[in-house]
Amino acid sequence: MEIGEIIILVAVLVVFFIQKSQIENIKTYMSVFDVKKVKEYSEIMHEASIVKVDNFLQNNDKIKEASKAINKEVFKKVQKIYRKQMGDEYVELFDFVFEYLKRCSEEQREEILNKLFPNTKEKLKNEIQRINSDCQNG
Repeated sequence: MEIGEIIILVAVLVVFFIQKSQIENIKTYMSVFDVKKVKEYSEIMHEASIVKVDNFLQNNDKIKEASKAINKEVFKKVQKIYRKQMGDEYVELFDFVFEYLKRCSEEQREEILNKLFPNTKEKLKNEIQRINSDCQNG
């Protein structure tokens, strides 16, 4: 063997051993990090941050007040829409009842009002009388 071949052989062996030791070092370094444990730690940290945010939102008075104000405004809007819708429906129902009662005899009207409308019978009677007097005068 010539000296050049020996030098190349020695160089290859040195590189091989260096690479082998680097690979072993990397394996040792990676064995320290259990991927499963790192993933569990990451999940725990994520859950902890969510808990911190929840606690902040629940314990912060400014956020509580803002939330109450928003809820109050939304409730008022829903209530307004509901009242309008229900108001329109109640007017229609009242008109129907009123028209029906106008066509009944006095005795039938009294019986129906007493039986079905104990809370509003006086208002209905007054309204029927007012309409009847307006019709007679007009």
